[in-house]
Amino acid sequence: MLPAYSYDLNPIEHASSKVKARLIRNRTLARRHPRLALYKAMMSVNTDDAVVYFRHCGYEVLELPQGLSF
Repeated sequence: MLPAYSYDLNPIEHASSKVKARLIRNRTLARRHPRLALYKAMMSVNTDDAVVYFRHCGYEVLELPQGLSF
């Protein structure tokens, strides 16, 4: 049996929260140029953010070699 879904234990939820907050902060750009705003918001989630999100959710994350990114 699978455990109940937990928002706090899903790294993608943390990333999408950052994207949503960025869109809200830049709502003028989002209204005028939605694709550009979405692109910039999604690109704001970087490798360091991903590592933090996964660790927060209980996953073991090894250090990434320099220059390697998602």
